Amino acid sequence: MPHRLKQDLVLFVVGGLLLSLCDRVHVMYGVIVQNDQSFLGQAWWVPPMFGVVTVVTMRLYALLRPMLGARIAPASRTQLVTTALALASAYVVTGPGAARPMMLAGGLAALWAFRAMARRSLPEVWLALLIAVVGPAVEALTSASGAFRYVAADFLYVPMWLPAVYLHAAPLVVEIDGMLHGLPETPPLERTLPT
Repeated sequence: MPHRLKQDLVLFVVGGLLLSLCDRVHVMYGVIVQNDQSFLGQAWWVPPMFGVVTVVTMRLYALLRPMLGARIAPASRTQLVTTALALASAYVVTGPGAARPMMLAGGLAALWAFRAMARRSLPEVWLALLIAVVGPAVEALTSASGAFRYVAADFLYVPMWLPAVYLHAAPLVVEIDGMLHGLPETPPLERTLPT
């Protein structure tokens, strides 16, 4: 099996399962209602959908990286796990926090801004903003199709806090990209923009 296909298969399985677990929080807290709950209380199509989203996001970022002016940013496994936990935490807090959408949106956006300032990567900021627009747009289209719905949608079938969750995906995309390209680790200062 070609190396790239192996990578895509791992991304598909890991991304599909882990993001489905995060999305399960939305089901448990009644944030979303899915018309089909045949797979462990979720729609059968949720894990494969998240798997495809993971692979497509990673491959698109590899194509967009030069246009964004980004470099490959190698990350250690510890950094990768920490960044994945940060995204999962942002995702999971939306379950209990959805009852206060303005506070949730503001808190998630502020946390992302703090993380973005600490990471000091303008291309990563552009990527985050792009993901924060495209992700909710895809969810709005999927919701409009009748596959699921947000109980408290504010605008175009999605809640106001959804783009703020998507902001937190960019650091993980960048770090996974660095791992996929197998470059040696570099100290954090070498992968930041000059001040």
